[in-house]
Amino acid sequence: MTSLRTFAVRMYEEHLEEASFLYTQRLALLANPELAWTALDDFEQRLEAHLDALLIGGLPALEVCRRRAAEGDAGELFAAVSVYCRHQDGRLLADTWRALDFGDEEKVRAVTTALKNELPVAWQPACEQAILRGDGRLLPLLAEVCGYRRINASGPIAQRIAQDSPTQTLPLWALSRMPGSPATDTLLLKLCGGADATLRFNAALALLRQGKRNELRRNESAQSPEFSDPLAMSLYGDRQSAAALRKQVEAGAADSTALMALGILGDVTVIRALLNLLADEERGATAALALYWITGARLFENVFVAEEVDEASLFDTELRVWRERRELPKRADGKPFGDLVTQLSRDPARWSQWLTAHASQFNPEYRYRRGQLYSARSLLGCLLESTVPQRWRQLAYEELCIRYKCTIPFEADYRVREQRSALAEIAGWVAHSEAHFDSGRW
Repeated sequence: MTSLRTFAVRMYEEHLEEASFLYTQRLALLANPELAWTALDDFEQRLEAHLDALLIGGLPALEVCRRRAAEGDAGELFAAVSVYCRHQDGRLLADTWRALDFGDEEKVRAVTTALKNELPVAWQPACEQAILRGDGRLLPLLAEVCGYRRINASGPIAQRIAQDSPTQTLPLWALSRMPGSPATDTLLLKLCGGADATLRFNAALALLRQGKRNELRRNESAQSPEFSDPLAMSLYGDRQSAAALRKQVEAGAADSTALMALGILGDVTVIRALLNLLADEERGATAALALYWITGARLFENVFVAEEVDEASLFDTELRVWRERRELPKRADGKPFGDLVTQLSRDPARWSQWLTAHASQFNPEYRYRRGQLYSARSLLGCLLESTVPQRWRQLAYEELCIRYKCTIPFEADYRVREQRSALAEIAGWVAHSEAHFDSGRW
């Protein structure tokens, strides 16, 4: 006969397993550019129910969490650390630090995500001290948590970067969410001149978010042209910036990042150059998205995308046909394996037709965002739109902060209920502030 304790343990193990599954599903959905950000709400609510059940389970549930955190998968570790935080049990979290394999990226991400969501306010001072004095492997994890939660740890983070972590991206990203200092500015300006594009962008982002636009502009003018960052430039640049990027496109020297930057700048004079890149295999999709970001033309279409062929999983007959004729494996109905995906058209004729019909809507003296005059409200629309990819939503928020001095915290990977709350607050700020800005003006 099953004892009550055995029954309870099995029940808590099932809650952990379900929480692990939903955590993993949420990560996969976040990475899906076709999925609306609001679609994650159902998964997050179900995950919350399992975490809540483990919380009210008390000591027996905590013991199950402790055991599965050590033995289980990354999703179970996420759930366990979330429950430790809700109980404010620092002893169990300390055990997690000691046992954590920092070479296991999935488990490090699980602990980071749990702390981003659940870190108790009472633990924040200890978090800052751990950045300054703790194991250097903790720096990117704790820095990301502090940035996400807007905990001002810029001094300790900058000190650790200068000492031993100049090539880590997450601490630089975290500094973009915190107030600056002269010492921090010096460090960031130095990193803006490095060869690593990701580090350059995050260092520039931190300076821009701290209002150091002029310092960054002077620093960039002193750097070699190959070290300028087009994406950072798009967040603070002007018509001259757009003209410089357009020349890169016309010279055939622009990569996808430069095309993203052109879409963000919103200069309609670059439309012809972007049209010429729609058929480009590597840059065509980004060119289409940049055109949409400027014009708002919803020229979407369904396209069949075949599954990538894994020769190891093919039957002998399929493998022979694939190798001899490059013919894709087929389902029982005779159609190749794959999915219909919705994407922006890359047909230049279709885009040209639309642009001819709507040319009167655009004035080359103004900037645009999705067919509207560029403004704080048009950027808010990018955040609210369910079909906008996560990365582009995040960049629209950076623009709100840099160009319009919005100080309301938001991240495009917040849980849906937190996004809705933040967006409602941002909407109120826009309504109160927009009269002070000229829409569409450079």
